[in-house]
Amino acid sequence: VVVIEYPEDGATFTEPDIHVTGTATDNVGVIQIGYIQEWEGGGMEDSWPIDSTTYYPFDIEITLHEGLNTITITASDEAGNEPEHPPIRHVFYKPKEGLLIDAVFQPVQVVYPDDPKYGNDMSGGPCVWNAGLNMVAGKNTYIFGYPYNDRNTIRITVHNNYSVDKTFSFVFRIYPDDKIIWRSDPVTIPAKTKRIYAYQAPLPDTPFQWERWGDNPKQKDGEVVLYLDPDPPVKSPADCNCQVVTVKVKVKHTHDLDVLFLPFTFGDGPDFPNDMASYPSNFDKWRWFKLEPWWQAIYPVREGGLDTIRSHDKIRQNITVDGVTVSNLSTFRNLNGNQVYKLWNRLFSNAVALSWMKLCDRIVWLLHPEVLRHPTGGIANGWAYQCPPGAIKQGVLVNWNIRSKTPAHEISHTYGLDDCYNPGQKSNAVGYWVNEKKDIVNKKDLMWFTNSISNSWIKKPNFKSLLKRFNEQRDPEVLGISGIIDKNDNIELNPWYKLENGYVDLEWGTTGEYSIKAYNGDGMLLDEAGFNISFTTFMDPGGEILVNETVFAFRVEWIDGLHRIDIINATSGEILATRTVSPNSPQVSILTPYSGENVQPGLYNITWNAYDTDGDQMTFYVFMRNGSSGWFPISLSTQKNYFVADFSQHKEGDYQIEVVATDGVNTGTGISETFTILPDTISPIVSIEKPGRALYIFDREIMPFLFPISIGKITIEANASDNIGVSNISFYIDDEMKNVSFESPYSWLWNEKAMGLHKIKVVAYDYAGNTAVDEQRIWIFNL
Repeated sequence: VVVIEYPEDGATFTEPDIHVTGTATDNVGVIQIGYIQEWEGGGMEDSWPIDSTTYYPFDIEITLHEGLNTITITASDEAGNEPEHPPIRHVFYKPKEGLLIDAVFQPVQVVYPDDPKYGNDMSGGPCVWNAGLNMVAGKNTYIFGYPYNDRNTIRITVHNNYSVDKTFSFVFRIYPDDKIIWRSDPVTIPAKTKRIYAYQAPLPDTPFQWERWGDNPKQKDGEVVLYLDPDPPVKSPADCNCQVVTVKVKVKHTHDLDVLFLPFTFGDGPDFPNDMASYPSNFDKWRWFKLEPWWQAIYPVREGGLDTIRSHDKIRQNITVDGVTVSNLSTFRNLNGNQVYKLWNRLFSNAVALSWMKLCDRIVWLLHPEVLRHPTGGIANGWAYQCPPGAIKQGVLVNWNIRSKTPAHEISHTYGLDDCYNPGQKSNAVGYWVNEKKDIVNKKDLMWFTNSISNSWIKKPNFKSLLKRFNEQRDPEVLGISGIIDKNDNIELNPWYKLENGYVDLEWGTTGEYSIKAYNGDGMLLDEAGFNISFTTFMDPGGEILVNETVFAFRVEWIDGLHRIDIINATSGEILATRTVSPNSPQVSILTPYSGENVQPGLYNITWNAYDTDGDQMTFYVFMRNGSSGWFPISLSTQKNYFVADFSQHKEGDYQIEVVATDGVNTGTGISETFTILPDTISPIVSIEKPGRALYIFDREIMPFLFPISIGKITIEANASDNIGVSNISFYIDDEMKNVSFESPYSWLWNEKAMGLHKIKVVAYDYAGNTAVDEQRIWIFNL
């Protein structure tokens, strides 16, 4: 006898899997149980043996098919008897109705988040994606397909599991703007249907922007969301994943870029080119219609955020360098390399002052091409200093005949970008020119050699670097704060520096475990900022190491009227350190080296006088430069008024010394006149110490001999000395260089196959490039 206890006849289910339960009994013993399932258009049956029993409770899992399902439970005993009327259940499966979507897409402004050359910045899925490539507020944007190879099509998969057709539109909306940027024409998907809808990218037809909000905060969380409208009852089950698809982004506020083009020539010429003779000129038309739109497209600035201006007035003025008045190309050609650098530096220095007065970010000096020619370096299309944040960077020099990407290339150096035309560096760029609706495939990067605009773009790593720089503040006046703190909150303050411009590390208004409070002369609080301290350092190899004291250092924006800063434990309120800002800056004058002094290579005593009206204790740093190169430090901090420098490793040429003094906040600078480090003409002394006149077996000296002889490998050893120092020793076998040794003891293991008589030669070099040679012949038998 078989009895079905569950389900009841006529039951309706919304999930496909059910359990049929009941009992089978027999006076002899039930040995087999099974079921028969029938539905419209199909059916199945199954049975299996069980251990003989007179009472068997069953629990059979069955998967229903949509609609009516007829389920019959079968059983048999040891005699083969089966129920004359097996129990039957009629049940209905009416699945839940639902509608879900799947899609992947990527927002693009300049380069693709999924870049075929520089990696994929998209992660997550299937319903929430994260675009690691940040977006610029106010910059035109398009939506593309994903991954890169599918960028030209946005595919949306929809599964309608309802029993009726559904009609809706696909909608893209951006946040935090809460703005619809695209809506498809209505589509209808039939009941119980899965369908892929494909739209040609980019979308929408015209670009969209995330709205700018000012410079505080510097970034916001953004989203691009795809959903259905009017919103049908979107729910599972359906053979897709998402009710909406979201791509999360960081939207960055970036500062504008104002570039002033200044044509310059000497008092007596050369004359300006014809296309700069008037305003507007052919140059201006090229700048407006070629350079600026392309530059705007590749830089992380808002639409209209890049502005190039050419001065209506052209500058014609003589420049004096080392007493030489440069008034035309003829006098310029007579300058030596150092003097050319000095002339360029005059222009760079003037660019700083002019940019401040004109409130522009960068100045492009437009010069006759020969003015960009260096006596040893040759001619160039442009010159610039590569500048990290905080460095002087307002000017570049460009050939006035160039109609290429050169101005943008040179100015990009001032934002820290390297050239990318060295061997082994990736130099191709991939991206999209939004305003031109132009796909960019394998163009040369902005930092490649001088190249046409039409064949140039920017590669993703360089765009990311620029975006980081432009997201920071425009070079404000800053105060650099530094000190040492221990775990007991004891603080030793380092010298601080008020800088004319630099980048801010710590924003006023922030909070932390410690705080700095700024007061004016009346004791009124001007502002405060918070910071945290970590006493964990890292060793490689070795990992984390806990220390008892650590350094803190950051830059804050300068506040006019600042008189005192307190550093406070934010929890206890205890003042840990105080520094007062005195009204006057130190004055520095350099005594030695004096103007025109000729200095021998070696040790030299640099001296200076310094005076502070307020009587503050002063700390000094010493810097040095060769010609027009940048300043580089040659000392750590000192409170003495002299420093013994070692000029032995400096090449001959003209140099200057700069001494920077700080009274704890204010800074003063003294710069020497040009002095000359004379060439070192004394050659080093070098000698081969091993092998000597001996027999060597596998690098061991066995016995004296008439001449050097070696069986097996042998170490060649040399000794060298020099009045200013040995740079390196090169080892040669038969005039073929084999090794260079930079540290004493100078040696090289010769372990090559060699038979017979060979010549060993060593060449010693000092830091001035002087050389010395020693040679030795040896019989060697090394197989």
